Amino acid sequence: MVFLGPPGAGKGTQAEMLVERLKITHVSTGGLFRQAIEEGTPAGAEVREYVDSGRLVPDHLVMQLVEGLVAGQEGRGICFDGFPRTLAQAEALDCVLTGHSAGVDVVLALDLPDEVALNRLMSRGREDDDYATARYRLEVYQTTTAPLIRYYTERGLMARVDGNADINTVARRIDDALKALAA
Repeated sequence: MVFLGPPGAGKGTQAEMLVERLKITHVSTGGLFRQAIEEGTPAGAEVREYVDSGRLVPDHLVMQLVEGLVAGQEGRGICFDGFPRTLAQAEALDCVLTGHSAGVDVVLALDLPDEVALNRLMSRGREDDDYATARYRLEVYQTTTAPLIRYYTERGLMARVDGNADINTVARRIDDALKALAA
């Protein structure tokens, strides 16, 4: 399962609630990065260099970590939270999963108007969520991640969910979308 949506849409919150209900593994790239760094693996050392300098971790390194995770989860469902972020990552994920006789079964996209996303980001009070940064993150989402909605829609895997509601209402909408896809 893949969770998509703009920054501030509630992907992390909803993914955590969903994996609890479904008893599957929750994976965010940030979590993968922190784990690799904490474990002191060679990949973790390389990730640390990128993270510490504020640069994006390159796709080949992200995919190396994803491959390791998928290999350790044989037969167990995984919810990728905010990953893949680009078409290249989506195609690489397809290859990794196919290599383990698996595939993406469903993609949930939380839809949220930009103004609401900006308000949510600004209200979180995080140091990295000033207005200019939040606006930039939304623009990056629109140009690099939003095209994945078409990619997964063409494969019949997409479920769009209105994320402009309270947490429990969005959770019910997600459950309804999953039931509709399964029908």
